[in-house]
Amino acid sequence: MISSSLHSELFAQGPPLLHRLRLAECQLIWAIPLFRQTLVSLHISRPHNRIFVEDLLNLLERTPSLERLHLHNVLKPSWDATRTRTRSLPRLTKASLTEPFCAPLVHLFEGYSLIKASSIICEVNTLHDAHPLIRSICQTIGGVLPHSIRVHLPYLQSFGRSYIAITTGKRQKVTISMSHGDRAGLLSQALTALSLESLCRFAVAFVTEDIDTAWLDVLGSLTRLHTLELGNEAALHFMQSLPLSSNQFPALRELELNIEIDYEHDLIEFEVDWEIVQGSLMEMQLAEVCFTGGVWEIGEPDWQGLTDTGCRVILREWTPFTRGRF
Repeated sequence: MISSSLHSELFAQGPPLLHRLRLAECQLIWAIPLFRQTLVSLHISRPHNRIFVEDLLNLLERTPSLERLHLHNVLKPSWDATRTRTRSLPRLTKASLTEPFCAPLVHLFEGYSLIKASSIICEVNTLHDAHPLIRSICQTIGGVLPHSIRVHLPYLQSFGRSYIAITTGKRQKVTISMSHGDRAGLLSQALTALSLESLCRFAVAFVTEDIDTAWLDVLGSLTRLHTLELGNEAALHFMQSLPLSSNQFPALRELELNIEIDYEHDLIEFEVDWEIVQGSLMEMQLAEVCFTGGVWEIGEPDWQGLTDTGCRVILREWTPFTRGRF
């Protein structure tokens, strides 16, 4: 690790066998020959002189063997919206990018093809419009369709960052998280920015009154959705939508409703007609329903009718949503 001022005399000719490079909180001279074709791992964190996206793209062209890339507060906030030519990092498998704003990341992904990347993690401080970032990432990994999506929108920043995690059919995983911004919009933007016809698994949890139930209509029309995991307000949305129309969730076989312990009073105040709940679940021909949290003991519902259809009913103590099935 080089953590002090980095002078042009250092490695003036470039170390011929350099494979891993980690630079943290230093004044960089970006033109020095440290960035070379032998690099397989590059980690740059909070340099004193940040770089424009176009200059970074040019720099990465000198590292075609790169497999792992970690950038933390490297890019300058301004950027030129003019589309650049597409480059490629053919061996890159993992990228972790942390920036205050998403615009430079959008430009970065628009300039690169990362079709072999198995993991892309983006963290931004503020995200008011997720559409461009989601679309540019999907484009950079080859436009493949998501197989599973997990969305978590905690009530306060102290409860964790809001995030969306997307896994493709090729087992590529994309995670976008934010500290501030339009948390409520992240869910609807994700569902409208992505092509969902191949979506098999979906999980969402949120504690906010800013989200309406329209997201359920989007999911309910998907013909391949097999597993649905809902937490807190999302679970209440589902309960309120019952009974469902016959064409909603045609392929759904696994359902989990996860209510936090501190959130039980909301379900207590919500008048639950357990006969409607059980009848609707029976109509859906589910193979398994998991009720997570002691709140489901309210009213002591009898799930015998559901189990008689061959559905497995599981009642278990509350577990954090982040420890879900997928």
